[in-house]
Amino acid sequence: MSIATPTGAQLDQLQSEGALAAVRADYRTDIDGLRAIAVVPVILFHAGLGSVFGFHIATGGYVGVDIFFVISGFLISRIIYNDINQRRYSFADFYTRRIKRIFPALFAVLGFCLLASAGFSVANEAADIRASTLYSIFSLANVYFASKAGYFDSAIQSNPLLHMWSLSVEEQFYVVFPIIVYCIRALSAQQRLLVLSALTLGSLVYSQVLIGIDPDAAYYSIWSRAWEMSLGGILSILPALTLSRATRELVGWLGAGLVVYAITGYDSVTPFPGLAALVPCLGAAAVIYAGSSGATSLSRALSFAPVRFTGLISYSLYLWHWPILVFFRLNVTGKKDITLILVLCLIFIVSALSWRFIEQPFRRIRRPNDRYFFIKLGLGAMAVMSMMAVVSVDLNTMRYGSRLSEKTSYLAGFLTYDPAPSMREGTCLLTWKYDNLSAFSPETCLKTVPGAKNVLIFGDSHAAQYWHAFSTTYPDVNFLQATSSGCMPIYTSLGEDRCRSLFDYVTKEFLPKKHLDAIMLAARWKQGWIEDVHSTAVRMRQFADKVYIIGPNVEYTVALPRLLLKDELSGGKDDTPEFVDETPLRIDAALKEYQPKADGVFYVSFFDKLCGSSCPLYARSGAPLLFDNNHLTDDGASDFADSIRDVFP
Repeated sequence: MSIATPTGAQLDQLQSEGALAAVRADYRTDIDGLRAIAVVPVILFHAGLGSVFGFHIATGGYVGVDIFFVISGFLISRIIYNDINQRRYSFADFYTRRIKRIFPALFAVLGFCLLASAGFSVANEAADIRASTLYSIFSLANVYFASKAGYFDSAIQSNPLLHMWSLSVEEQFYVVFPIIVYCIRALSAQQRLLVLSALTLGSLVYSQVLIGIDPDAAYYSIWSRAWEMSLGGILSILPALTLSRATRELVGWLGAGLVVYAITGYDSVTPFPGLAALVPCLGAAAVIYAGSSGATSLSRALSFAPVRFTGLISYSLYLWHWPILVFFRLNVTGKKDITLILVLCLIFIVSALSWRFIEQPFRRIRRPNDRYFFIKLGLGAMAVMSMMAVVSVDLNTMRYGSRLSEKTSYLAGFLTYDPAPSMREGTCLLTWKYDNLSAFSPETCLKTVPGAKNVLIFGDSHAAQYWHAFSTTYPDVNFLQATSSGCMPIYTSLGEDRCRSLFDYVTKEFLPKKHLDAIMLAARWKQGWIEDVHSTAVRMRQFADKVYIIGPNVEYTVALPRLLLKDELSGGKDDTPEFVDETPLRIDAALKEYQPKADGVFYVSFFDKLCGSSCPLYARSGAPLLFDNNHLTDDGASDFADSIRDVFP
């Protein structure tokens, strides 16, 4: 009886399978279910379904990305440790597995976005997508979007590759982390745990500190996110403890409670990541650890077939959901609620097909004799996709030809409109980038002029949008400004520290020492605060001769310049009314109905003064009325300022 000697390719295959054997023997179906718990809230949050019928179901759905980081850190680290323990760790094998896992579906989505954007985008948008494609190919999307992010950057939310930032963070981590683990392989288990714990704690502290300095950088930076993946890595080398059934149940369900709390309790203004990210990350870690020493009722629930299948296709779900949602919002009119349900079904179907026919076949491919075959193949694919991104042509130029007029180029410029200078962001307007009262300059923003009429513009960014316009329209009036994004100027309002600190400073330190000619309260008013808006106006009457409540302005579900471009490129098919958001109209009606009977308090309706039967799409100058979906351009704000001469000043 003879034994055949394996070929080089067969030996490589056996080694690769052996490296994963221990992991596969301990395959965790409940972790597949946890992936589903991570990806579904992300999709709901991005689809605008974080809150349904007043119930918060996924207002913090973005934490699903952090849960993914913990899961990834746990699973990948377990493979690395197993390889090292078996003395067969190979960087080539590790990155071969990453390429087979990540590249096929990723490049399918990148190619789709390039083609789709060329078919409908104007030059600015197409160029932005091409750039983000290149950065995504080289796992630097987080760097790109951090450089583009800002409070008023609506274009970034229309980029179908925005979600690639998290994949880039993960891939950057797996460039550095295997090297660290390999370097400390000779240490004892306790020493390795101490090293990784120190690195994890350092990253967490950095994340929390960076939030107060540069929230955008904190959100996208590998260094402020690395602790989430290394937490999973620590979890994979913790001593195996045999927990009692009761303990497993307690730890698992406590972890699930933390995850649910973050998903339903957080929202878009929660400072993140930093310490806030500890809640979902520790919750995910607890769920994973509880299931490590035996089954629980939670692990069985997570292993339920439909839940597990959703987890199995979670990578494709994450990749495909955002581009599909973006293209849907930019191009679909009609009944959004019904269509959105169909779009969510489409996302699931496309993702399932992507998993079955793109992900799975490539994972099963075995490499030939060349040990570095897949690495070379991956580098080749990166080169080809890069060339596609560089040479991709805006098909609109071919399709519309001369219709790409000067007006089209003019409108396209508003996709990158920067209102920060006219709103005085960072000086008189606090935002998440300037998230501290120390950034506010009373000497500049609250300087009164003797002998002139002094009027305070007080509120959020919807108040800040008026400062430059009113100052230009009424040059004899001195306009003061105290504004903070997302902060309603009412006594009962709670919110970020910057909201309360600025409101307290103005109402407790500044106004009691001054008596102004007028105060203008303006904000993106909310339905539940109508009575409080009026009571605040009456209360502030003591500080000024007049108090004006400026009503909400018109809003759209998509950035107005994008809609105008769509109309221009389609030859004048005006479907803009289909994208009008009805919420400001309802709030305007409620504010008018609840007008207080108080001398010197006036309500000014934007819709009554500027819109008539329908709101104009353009300012009198020819500029779009809005630069995004809810903020007025300087020209639009100037038109409104001019329209209220009969009641102001």
